[in-house]
This record gives sequence, C-alpha cells and structure tokens, in this order.
Amino acid sequence: MIYLYILTILILAGIEGKPLISDQRWAELAIFSGLIVSGVVIIAVDTLAFDPPRISALIDIIFRPYTRFVNNLLTGF
Repeated sequence: MIYLYILTILILAGIEGKPLISDQRWAELAIFSGLIVSGVVIIAVDTLAFDPPRISALIDIIFRPYTRFVNNLLTGF
C-alpha cells in the first residue's frame, strides 16, 4: 500500500512540478521538492506504524488550559 501512496504522490508532483522545470524556476522547484519529500517521509512513517512526533501535541499542551477554562465557563451553568 505504501508503494501506491508514493507512486500517486510522485505522479501528482510530476504534474505540478513540470511548469517549474519548463520555466526554470529552480528555487521554487527546490522548495516544492523539499515539501514533497517531507510529505512522503511522513506518509511512509505513518504507514509503517511508527509514531512520528506531532506538532499537534505541542499545540494541545499550549492551549489545553485555555480550552479547559472555556469549557468550564460554558458548561458550568
């Protein structure tokens, strides 16, 4: 299944990246390629059942007190 994911992403990246190559926008192509590679790595790690670090866990830690306060305020009546 992981091969199907990667193949699909590479086909879509090729379609989206072709104008960047033909217009010779190398800086944009480098950033686009970096994002595609990052996405493929995350998908591969998730598919292989590893637990990669998530930014959402950090966001949850930061906003948990605020969320708890609002929840208590709204349901406390």
